[in-house]
Amino acid sequence: MIIYHVGAWAGNFGDSILQQSIYNNLTSISKVNLEFRYINCQTTEFTKELIEEINTSGDMLLVGGGGLIFYRPQDNSVSGWQWNIHYELIDLLDVPLVVYGIGYNQFEFDHTNFIEITNKHLQKTVEKAALFSVRNQGTKEELIARGCDGTKVRVIPDSGMFLESKPIQIPGLNSQKVKIGFNWTTDRENQTFPAPYEESKEAFLKACIQSLNKIITDYNAQVVYIGHMSEEFDASIIKYLEENLIEAPVIIDRVLSDIYPPAGERASFLVDIYRQMDVVLGMRGHANIVSFGQKTPFIGLGSHRKIRYFLEDINRSSFFFDVRPNSEPYSVESMYQKIKDCIEHKEEHINALNEELKKQNNIFDSFNKEIIEVLCK
Repeated sequence: MIIYHVGAWAGNFGDSILQQSIYNNLTSISKVNLEFRYINCQTTEFTKELIEEINTSGDMLLVGGGGLIFYRPQDNSVSGWQWNIHYELIDLLDVPLVVYGIGYNQFEFDHTNFIEITNKHLQKTVEKAALFSVRNQGTKEELIARGCDGTKVRVIPDSGMFLESKPIQIPGLNSQKVKIGFNWTTDRENQTFPAPYEESKEAFLKACIQSLNKIITDYNAQVVYIGHMSEEFDASIIKYLEENLIEAPVIIDRVLSDIYPPAGERASFLVDIYRQMDVVLGMRGHANIVSFGQKTPFIGLGSHRKIRYFLEDINRSSFFFDVRPNSEPYSVESMYQKIKDCIEHKEEHINALNEELKKQNNIFDSFNKEIIEVLCK
């Protein structure tokens, strides 16, 4: 049976693990052979001809996961979000539509509004879908506020937390040191930090560096930079860490450059890097989600609601370095204490993560079985 799978398939680690995890988990429980045909939502408009092709040759249209409730003007999406299909054409779709764990992805300081049709389009998508799911409660509430039928919106885990790791050795890693993973979002920094964003970013980074340097000294720690794109993409933050940390960090983008872009089976190697850390500080959503899936204690960074929503859902909101106004974002002591807590009480953190992960796994498995039931009706 053929599943047309729509997502942002452009080589970003976060999207890649969603793609691979959904494939692995659905094929593992299906009694029929599944063939996935991938459609990059950021470069594809769903025309009548494409819909006819899907209806004729496909058995299901699967949309997601990832932060698809997101408006990027450069995509010229007629819907105003990442499923680029005219409102009137949704009804032409004959195969079952399943929306899989999508997220509300607008950056905190992005003041670009969705286009006029978006709310109406989302409402119709929810109505049309055989199954419609989001990756956190915050996204569900956002959709309800936009007029969608909340009784049809399911909250399921992000599939990225369930991609199995593939063992990989990290050159330069010192087994005698506490390993602190660090991840940064280089793009859209002006939408991540409050204005004036250059000053906010610099103050926040200085606080991070001071906290990490204190941890390096007090706990014999080693910082490992874990990029999700490539060394070239993250060159500025890598340079900053190398110039300001008191001990040189291990740069995964450099020492394991062969796994970039971390798509397909290579994504599982990057998952294993998160597994090997003692603590992770992550600004990208999947730096946190993957750490959780590997039961690695983690702390979110920045302002993005996708991290805040995720932390709320797993009862970990206090482990976040928040850069929004009226928070305590630049307190070195506060940062230090949170990292210290994760190091000194690592087993307690792991046990709590493991209990929550079991709950999420049950939800995930149940939803995947429902997808197969819809497919095989």
